[in-house]
Amino acid sequence: MVSFCPYGPFLSLPAFSVLVATICTWVATFDCSFFRISNVSDRGESISIGLWTIEYFETYETVIWGETRTSTLGDGECVLWSKNSGAGVSDLDAPLWIARIFSLVASLASIPLLVAILAPSCMTFSSTFFRRLSIALISEGVCTLISLSAIRSKWCLDGEDCTIRFSGILCLLAVLFWFIAGCTSVCLKESAFLLSVFFNTL
Repeated sequence: MVSFCPYGPFLSLPAFSVLVATICTWVATFDCSFFRISNVSDRGESISIGLWTIEYFETYETVIWGETRTSTLGDGECVLWSKNSGAGVSDLDAPLWIARIFSLVASLASIPLLVAILAPSCMTFSSTFFRRLSIALISEGVCTLISLSAIRSKWCLDGEDCTIRFSGILCLLAVLFWFIAGCTSVCLKESAFLLSVFFNTL
């Protein structure tokens, strides 16, 4: 049934949470600063690594006084793994593949979930709809959480100094906001009913 803002202010928190979580999920998925590894060569260079992108770098060897040294030259540009010459898709291990798959699923599913949480701003729905939506939002949070398996990859474990960076932190924020949205959307119908009873008794 079409209605104007039938759930009043109760829709604000889950809708805001889904919006923030969607933005964080997309940035965390496609930005190349999920984590940063240091000392990737003899000269101590560091590079940023993302789930679908990586900081472009080239690896080369030089011989100094009869000693071969490996050097990594990065230019800070964010490129797809397949476009990088220093490391490619063949260098991805199981944790990174799992993180890539779940992050992509989470990113694609976030758009219909955003539409679904905004629909109650102009229509009324049953309690069953909100329970199912809540389960979907929490499942989205779990998918996003599994994306953090990237920090168990050989890139992070073998690196001398591996630190979570900007998009890794956004991934954690996305998980938090998906769970907030899931927990607050489950009771929208009941909250709106209690609000209407309160105003009718005045």
